[in-house]
Amino acid sequence: MAERNRRLLVRRRPDGLPVTQDFELVEVPIPKPHDRAILVRNHFCSLDPAIRGWLEDVPSYMPPIALNDPVRAITVGRVVTSRHPDFQTGDWVVGLNAIEDYSIAAPDAFLRIV
Repeated sequence: MAERNRRLLVRRRPDGLPVTQDFELVEVPIPKPHDRAILVRNHFCSLDPAIRGWLEDVPSYMPPIALNDPVRAITVGRVVTSRHPDFQTGDWVVGLNAIEDYSIAAPDAFLRIV
């Protein structure tokens, strides 16, 4: 397993079309799952038009992504470490997550892919 976790952060609100300067790719330590959580290695993320709306600081069906928080998206990944009885290491899962290499998640935020 890699020693660092790449994470895409929102640094400023886009004015019109998003540009590179609106984001920052940072490296942070890989998180460790707490009790009843899973560590997911994200393999794919869906770059949907809805993300653009989440970058605005306006009320919507989803709260806006806060500045300095990771961009969120639907991701598909594999469980690396499970501290929950319903998920096993190696399970493939899908859910709303952060755009980053590794994510800690509550199991109710993910669905196992059969």
